[in-house]
Amino acid sequence: MPFLSYAEPDGRVTHAELELDGATVMLGWPGPDYQSPGSHVHACDHARRWLDNPHVVDGVLVYVDDIDRHYERAKAAGATILREPKDEPYGRLYNAGDLEGHRWMFMQAAPA
Repeated sequence: MPFLSYAEPDGRVTHAELELDGATVMLGWPGPDYQSPGSHVHACDHARRWLDNPHVVDGVLVYVDDIDRHYERAKAAGATILREPKDEPYGRLYNAGDLEGHRWMFMQAAPA
């Protein structure tokens, strides 16, 4: 798995790229004032309302090969399940939240 990162003079990594099986994930540090959704919700009424609905307003979409197996593993690992797996015209998907309150949508594409 190739890995590339950029760091500040103090050693703080501000950008990283991970590659696996033809997929690339880029991560970046948003700066010292960033608050995760799970932290922000304690000080902001708007954030509380955003997190009250189960839909992913902004977040990450990840395609997986077996959505039901992925869902079971995520649930067993303690992920907050926002929406159970559901068939849609474009594929089968579910939504989950991580420990910091970020929202993720996982999807298995519909057969061609």
